[in-house]
Parts: sequence; structure tokens; C-alpha cells
Amino acid sequence: MLAVVMLMMVTAMAIYCVTQQTLFPLVLAAVLLSVVAVWRIHETGSILLAPLILVIVLVTVLPVAYSLGVSFTNYSSSHVLSQQALKVELLNRLVIRDDQEGFGYDLVTMPDDGLKLRVQNVSADESYLSESFSPSSENDVLSLLEHGPEPGFLPLADESLDHPWLKSIRLRTPEQDVLIYHDGRFYPGQPAYQLQPDGALLETTSGIRYQIDRQRGFYVSDTDRVLTPGFITIVGWSNYVRLFTDPDLALPLLQVLCWSLILASTTVAATFVIGLVLGALINYPGLSFRNLYRTLLVLPVAVPVVISSQMFKGLLGSGYGDINRLLGYLYKQELPWFDDPWLSRALVIVVNIWICYPICFIASEKLLQRLPVAIIEHATLDGVHWYRKWWNLRLPILLRELLPLLSIIFAFSFNNLTLVQLLTDGAPVIFGSNPAVGSTDTLVHWNYHMVFDDDRFNFGLASALASCLFLLMGAWILIHTRLRRSERDIERGMQESINVKAG
Repeated sequence: MLAVVMLMMVTAMAIYCVTQQTLFPLVLAAVLLSVVAVWRIHETGSILLAPLILVIVLVTVLPVAYSLGVSFTNYSSSHVLSQQALKVELLNRLVIRDDQEGFGYDLVTMPDDGLKLRVQNVSADESYLSESFSPSSENDVLSLLEHGPEPGFLPLADESLDHPWLKSIRLRTPEQDVLIYHDGRFYPGQPAYQLQPDGALLETTSGIRYQIDRQRGFYVSDTDRVLTPGFITIVGWSNYVRLFTDPDLALPLLQVLCWSLILASTTVAATFVIGLVLGALINYPGLSFRNLYRTLLVLPVAVPVVISSQMFKGLLGSGYGDINRLLGYLYKQELPWFDDPWLSRALVIVVNIWICYPICFIASEKLLQRLPVAIIEHATLDGVHWYRKWWNLRLPILLRELLPLLSIIFAFSFNNLTLVQLLTDGAPVIFGSNPAVGSTDTLVHWNYHMVFDDDRFNFGLASALASCLFLLMGAWILIHTRLRRSERDIERGMQESINVKAG
């Protein structure tokens, strides 16, 4: 209960950090949480675990709390600044005065004095020279000084007069006028917006007033015209409600969730069976070259996922894959592994099993060597068939001991991003889905595309989905822990009963 309360407090602080665009309070909360955890550990005498607790708090708790905080905001590509930062940015915007004549310019260089801008208005007989600057650096406002004809100027070539970085340069005249670049000339600028006493912004060119709409995160006029970008604001549970009620999101979410569960469940079942069979074969008494076989069987887990995925991609590619070419030679038709939804899903499952089975194989081999021989020998003397010895004796013990490992494989497969990204990139896309959803998209991969491949970069919605994933996997781990604890309590009770009867 205390952990839940502390997580809620850190999440509330994370919401404040997101809206105000500062990480200091959140980092301070994480440090204080780490200090409390270390103090509790020191109190119980397990000071050696202090570094581990610090790493868990800073690397796990802090990102989770920040994601939860983002999920309650409208943080996206159209809402990237805090309200105060947006107000400052809008008040610093300049527009060109229509009644002013522009200044021509040229880039000049002087010996030992660097690059300068020379601007001049021939009709008004005005000529200015800027301070030295570097095009590669960020220039805020360059001061201009009046000057007459001075020797030593070396005008640059004409092709250097229209660089994109000129658009970011502002020039301040001795009269404190600010010149901005537009269409090959510098023009006097004026503020685009003026701050009103009630906090509204007045557009100087049109006279339109924009009021703050904190619910939508925009400055909005009476005619519902908005100023972009907007500002980050708290939207409550709207991201979660949209995730489960918007038809464009709820149906793809259900499809991706079902596929993720199928991928994880199939991988766990297959790796358990394959690992158990291979472990039994390796432990066969008369087997020769045992060490060689063991080394070859564990190689897939030593090969990086990048290499494994590209290997299968190369073997099964249409037109160039060796396996596909062999199928085309034998059956006169190649299989569309990356174009057919079911074949693509089968391919992802096969490659995921290929990556995960060595872990289960190593554990099964060692567990089979540690099984109680006396019980199996008694069963043999009683005439129990070999398959009953496996089903009633070996399998329950192996399943109980391998359950934590199988849970890790399930979580790894359910949250698999790298394999899907490298092998299929979620393709083929389900026809008519909006936003686009791939047939092999897992929840994590779909969430990744929601953030980085969508033009809107909806971090708030993606964080809501990530938070749901965290809660889902957290519930799975909690249930597994409870079951293991109940099982240990039952075993302890049975052992105590046996000891009492024996006494």
C-alpha cells in the first residue's frame, strides 16, 4: 500500500514536471525515494542491496512515473511547450511592417575581422554594418552600426547571399528597430502579438483577440481560430478513454493485444516442449559427442537478434531467398512470407522460438540431472510405464521449477519490439486500418510507431498505452508471485504435517 501511495505521489509530480517542462522536482523525488529505500535496507542489515535499489529507482521507477505523468497530458507535436514558454515565444514573434521599405544586403569580409552583413536603403540613404558573426553558430540579434565607405571590404560571391540561415538572423539598428529577413531583403519588424491585461493576446495586424483555452491547450479566438503550436495541459483520463472507446483505436488495440498474447503463449509452449525434448536427448546415457551437440544447440541464444532476423529474412525473401527459391523449384511457386498475414505471423513465431528455446533447453537439461532418482526407481520397480513416469513424475517437477523462466520468456515475447522491427516492421498492414496497424504488430511495436512514425507524435496517448502495458505485465508478475508463494506455503504445511506424524 505504501508503494502505491509513493508511486501516485511521484506520478503527480511527474505531471507537474511535464506541464512545466522541468525534471528537477521529479529527479529530487527519485533521489529522496532512493534515500528512504537505502535507509530501510540499512535498517534491516542488507546494506549490500543499496546500489541495486538505487539503480531500480532511477532506471525503472523514474521512467514509469514520468510515463504515467505524460499520459494525463496532451503532450504531442502540436503541444510541446509549457504555457509560459509558449506565451514568451508568441510575444517574440515579429511581422513585417507593410509601410516600410526593405533593406538590401550583401555579405562582406574584412581582414582579421570575420564575416559581416552590410545592409543599405538607397532611397533613405541609410547604410549599416553588422558585428562579426559565424553562419554555423546560433545568432540571436546582431547589432548594426552606421558606416560610410570603408576600404578593405571583400564582397562574397552571389551564390552565398541566399543561405537558409539568413532567415534566423535578426538585426537591431541604432534606433532600436529590429530587421527580419524575407524574400531576399531585410525589413523592419513589429511584434505579432501584444499581451492584454486579462492574459489574452491581441494580433497586431488584424486586431483579433486570442483567449487561453486550458482544456484544449491553445490560444483560441471568438471564431474558434487557434494559434499554433499549443501548450501542454492536463487532460485527465481522456487519453485512456480515447484508447478504449475511439473505434479507430479500440479495434486495432484488441487485434494487436490478441496477436501479442498468441505470440507469447505459443512461444512459451513451444520453447518448453523443445527444450524438454532436447534436454532429455542430451541426457541419454549412450549419446556420443554430447558437448558438441550441446554447444550447437545453444548457439542461437549467443547470436544477436539483428543477425538472426536478417538471416531468416535473407533465407525467405521473395526472389532471392534460398529456401524460397528451393520451394519455387519444387512446387513451382514461392511463398509470400512477408506479404501474407498468416505466413508473416508464423515466421515471427518461428524466429522467436529459435531465439528463446536454448534458454529452456539449458535449464531443462540441468533439472533432468537433478531429479530424485529414488522416486523414479521405485516407479520402475512398480511397473509404471515410461510415459506415466514422464507425465506424473518428471513433468510436474520440471514445470514447477521452470515456471519463473517461462514467465520471463512470456514477458519478453509479449514486449518484443526488436524482432518485429527488424524482421517485418509490423507488415503487412491491415487494409483500411487508421491509424495503420500491421498484422505482426505487437503492442510495444504499435506503441513505438504511434510515437515516432505518426506525424502528430502523440506522446500523451502513447504513454497511456505504455502505462496500460506496465499495469498488465505488473499484474501478471504479481499473480505469478502470489501463486508461487501459495505453493511454497502448501509445501511447507505438508512438510510440517509429515514431521509431526514422524515425531
